[in-house]
Amino acid sequence: MASLVRLRVVVWALQALLSVAASDLLRPQPAFSVSNEVLAVLMLGLMAIKFLCQFFFFNATGEESG
Repeated sequence: MASLVRLRVVVWALQALLSVAASDLLRPQPAFSVSNEVLAVLMLGLMAIKFLCQFFFFNATGEESG
């Protein structure tokens, strides 16, 4: 039984390594790269706009009409 378990672990590890290598080779490379700082500032801006739209256009009108 122990030899079967060891063999399965080795086969599983080899399959995992091969799948990681294949995914790295087959993954399309991005046409351009954006830094994490730019993405963070962009996301903060989008969250602020979403919050303000939600607060002014939806929450206030629903509360006052009720």
